[in-house]
Amino acid sequence: MRKLILWLVFLFLIKIASADIVLTEVMYNPTQASDTDLEWIEIYNNGTESVDLSSWKIDGNNFEDFLILSGEFVVIARELVDGTDTDLDSFESVYGNGDSIWNSSDENFRAFDGDFSLTDIDLVNLTDGVYFEVLEYNSSFGGNGNGFSIEKIDVNKENTFDNWKESSISGGSPGWGNVVKEGASVLSVDVEITGTKPLLSLINITDDSNDNGVQIRPKLNSNKSIVVNVLVNSSLGIGNVSKLTGELNGNLVEFTRAYDLDSVSGIFNGNLEIEYFKLPGNYTLNISAVDKFNETNELLVDFEYLSLLAISLDKGSINFGKIEPGKVSGTQNIKIVNLGNLDVDLEIYSSNLESGQNKINASNLEYENEGLWKSLDYRPRLFEFNLTTGNDPGKNLAFKLNVPASTKPSVYAGSVSIVGVQR
Repeated sequence: MRKLILWLVFLFLIKIASADIVLTEVMYNPTQASDTDLEWIEIYNNGTESVDLSSWKIDGNNFEDFLILSGEFVVIARELVDGTDTDLDSFESVYGNGDSIWNSSDENFRAFDGDFSLTDIDLVNLTDGVYFEVLEYNSSFGGNGNGFSIEKIDVNKENTFDNWKESSISGGSPGWGNVVKEGASVLSVDVEITGTKPLLSLINITDDSNDNGVQIRPKLNSNKSIVVNVLVNSSLGIGNVSKLTGELNGNLVEFTRAYDLDSVSGIFNGNLEIEYFKLPGNYTLNISAVDKFNETNELLVDFEYLSLLAISLDKGSINFGKIEPGKVSGTQNIKIVNLGNLDVDLEIYSSNLESGQNKINASNLEYENEGLWKSLDYRPRLFEFNLTTGNDPGKNLAFKLNVPASTKPSVYAGSVSIVGVQR
């Protein structure tokens, strides 16, 4: 008889100690990560003794064994640290320091792994088979997909609708209990939240050289298209970035939002046209972002526009036709156009005109320079032609041929070379 009495007393003491375990907070529909990664339950030891929870279960499922101390709040997380799923989300990645280990370097409370799944309408049953701590909730309690938990107001009262409320801070207060206690004095808090400037980072720009920095090579007789890709981050959401523009010496380019990397960052693409005759040198492209709150930020992109020396002739040959010995030909004009971005002078030289063993010396070919006719030579001579950059229609260069009286009749051929040089 004495043994039976002692056994009953022991069971009674265990039940009283176990009855001090209380459900205090539940995150059943998080938005900070998926349900499978971020559902969690907070429990509290409301008694004066520590309680061994090794035989306890949540909804019939085991959780990690631990001893909960008197007055301690403990979190049981569905995925405490990142497991074998494809993402990197977990309770530790959101509420800890992101090192995939829950330890003393994280928040100042203990957390353990558990096996459970919560829905918008559910019953949470925390039990050791003798004592049952039960919370039956639904979406009217709050916390349904808005990033907030639901928490118990008074740990000494029952789990009724009136004794539970939506948490007052996003993400809840795991490990800290109810952050606003019943009967507490509440201060109103006012704050004006200003917009945060979008952050811009250069991802890619047309670069025509392997040298340090960015070099842009002009395109012959055609505008150069510069491709610019910019990464934009906005803490208020990438959709709040209303405009991204670029400006280079008065030339504007509109950037378009190509694709989003996530909810706060995206790639914007733009094309800036530069005239082929733009002078070589260092330039700065000013890229500006504006969001819906009129917060602006700029990104300056420096590049070097390289030099291009190029000319074109409107014909590939000069034909003086038929000329009698001792006569002078008519004038033949060649139009020369500047295709580059440097002002150009010319170097001109000629070969002899030959027909078998017969020849006409190069000096008998003449070109016009400032109203004066000058003889060509087989050696290059600098001609101050002053062919400027820009939409210059080009200039004519005139040639004529003096045929010596002793020249034997035949068909003679030779060449004139014209080389553009930087002025």
